[in-house]
Amino acid sequence: MLWANYAYTTTELMKLSPADPSAGKGHSAQGVPENAGALWTTYEIQGGTFKGFGGGGGFVYKGGVFVDTLNTQKLPQFVTGDLVVFYRTPHADFQVNVKNVSNATYYFAPRNAAGAPGDPVSAFATVTLRY
Repeated sequence: MLWANYAYTTTELMKLSPADPSAGKGHSAQGVPENAGALWTTYEIQGGTFKGFGGGGGFVYKGGVFVDTLNTQKLPQFVTGDLVVFYRTPHADFQVNVKNVSNATYYFAPRNAAGAPGDPVSAFATVTLRY
């Protein structure tokens, strides 16, 4: 399977304060990237000895975002990559995900005129049971 998405978003602040309606007018909204997208693919073996095994991976892109409504500071754009391996049976799924495989340093959300750091490389496992 292949999943892809892309968003182009433009924002414009109309006013920030009732006391000064022209303050911030025309600025971009805080935390909203102009460009963002993702690409993800997976493959599952359909027959034979390894039926049910699969894997995949993908990328997430987020353009730079302003950390303040006056647009004086901007977080840089980033790309992260993720991987997955899994095994599916009729009654259970076993899966291991690895996020940010390149251990890229990135900031994903504006907080107090700075950025909240994104997660370093990390892995997690999931078991899903069906009955």
